Amino acid sequence: MQRLWTERFYDQRRTFPKIKGTYLEQLPIRRISFSTPADRTRHDEIVQNVEALLAVKQQLAKAKTDKDKTYYENKCAALDRQIDRLVYDLYGLTEDEIGIVESAK
Repeated sequence: MQRLWTERFYDQRRTFPKIKGTYLEQLPIRRISFSTPADRTRHDEIVQNVEALLAVKQQLAKAKTDKDKTYYENKCAALDRQIDRLVYDLYGLTEDEIGIVESAK
């Protein structure tokens, strides 16, 4: 049975929860090399989509009608899916791995 990352990396004390430093280096954090054109492009796409998502979230907060709220909610969901796809590509996830991630949401 696969353990959740929180069980492995997170000290679950209630008084002072913390990430265990000894495991931090083992986290699969992808480093971006800005000197590599493909990495730079991926980074820029993710940043562009995140900025767009933040702008749409602001518009959603100001929306007054149900129609406008639905429009901005749908736009947020679409941008969120695009960001997810870019991150999956960044980490080179297979469709099976993506299925695991999506089912855990």
